[in-house]
Amino acid sequence: MAENGGRREPRRFTDEPAAKRMDPPRGFGRARTDSGSGPSPVHRPLSQEQQAFLRRVSVFSAIDPDLCDGALGRRGSARILAELERRGHLLLAEDGRGYELHPLVREALMAEADADDRRSLVEYAIRWYSDRGDLDRALRYVFALEDDRRIAEWLLPHIPGHLERGRVSTVQDWLERLPEEVVRASPDLLWARAEVARHVNRYQEAEAYFDAATFIALDQHDTRALAQVEMGLARLYLDTIQPAQAAVHIHKARTYVAREDVPLRIAIVQLAFENSINQGRWRRAERLLMALRRMGAGPPDNNSDARFLLRTGRLHAVVSLLQSRADTDPADGRTALSHREATLLLALVYAMLGEADEARQQADRAHRIGHALQSPFVSAVGFIRLGHALHLLDPLSDAALRSWPVSTTWRLRFSSSVAMISSTVAIRSLPSPAASG
Repeated sequence: MAENGGRREPRRFTDEPAAKRMDPPRGFGRARTDSGSGPSPVHRPLSQEQQAFLRRVSVFSAIDPDLCDGALGRRGSARILAELERRGHLLLAEDGRGYELHPLVREALMAEADADDRRSLVEYAIRWYSDRGDLDRALRYVFALEDDRRIAEWLLPHIPGHLERGRVSTVQDWLERLPEEVVRASPDLLWARAEVARHVNRYQEAEAYFDAATFIALDQHDTRALAQVEMGLARLYLDTIQPAQAAVHIHKARTYVAREDVPLRIAIVQLAFENSINQGRWRRAERLLMALRRMGAGPPDNNSDARFLLRTGRLHAVVSLLQSRADTDPADGRTALSHREATLLLALVYAMLGEADEARQQADRAHRIGHALQSPFVSAVGFIRLGHALHLLDPLSDAALRSWPVSTTWRLRFSSSVAMISSTVAIRSLPSPAASG
């Protein structure tokens, strides 16, 4: 297989020695005899129609009869495929969904297919699987397009959803398979790189990619990309509880969003709501929450509603809201929530209520969740919360005092963002005296 921009392309068997190293597909264009008795009924040669059919459908890793009918604009593919499988030219797919060609046979057939026809069939397969909700299978076809910018166009709409579901390594793999010059020329792809770095707590790296995306977006006069970048920077400072910096980027994002772009407007108000919580401006947060409900939305799905209750001193309400979330959290299939994890919030609230054993249990769970989600930030804050619990159990004990350096060591071990100090989380997560009163 030849390499092109990190993608594997089919080797084309055009030279004579290479062609001789591979037997042609069984029965493909010639008869096979059994003990000199003439062609076997099972292995008789394929017709020209069958050969042409196999060349075209070879672009499909799993050959589904309905997919073939739609892509080729014909009927009766099921009958042809069943006959080819009966005669040994195809295998039943391992998952039972259609048929498969032997990989070497498929490679040889794809090399003979017309390039434009192959590209058209691949795009049809992407749409066909997408329409049926099989997004993973659809996206596996994208890198067969052999056009880097077209690949990026297909991937970009799916990057936010993959990040939200915790599939950060998948997005990173997509970006690494694209040529560097393609990524560097796209503010959206640079934004995606920054978001990958943010999700794994590499905050300085994220800032650098956000800055690069801003430069390209300004050059291209792409206001929507500029809004996305500013929102990404705002989320970075929300993750690390730096409300002054977050406020700057929330304001900038608002200036770039068109009034008719309601989803982005809602997202910006959600960022402002959370930042008001971090600022201790709970009355403003309350007004923003009312505005979100008028827009048909609500608070962001990151336990900000519980943090609002915490800021206004309603500790028992926080426990009631978060306990079921923490108990049913599978800790996979989602992105890490930084300091907003339900277990981290519960550990803090239980410590404030003087329930040291419950606080310690939630802190231990938070650390394990941080490890499962590959989030050093969550693990580090888990140790801080553990320190709160241990101080309640035995003030100034060695175990309690060790929790702080352990949390710092954990963060430095995995994160390049040493400037984002864990103590910010420890201090600013506490309700203000005015709110508690």
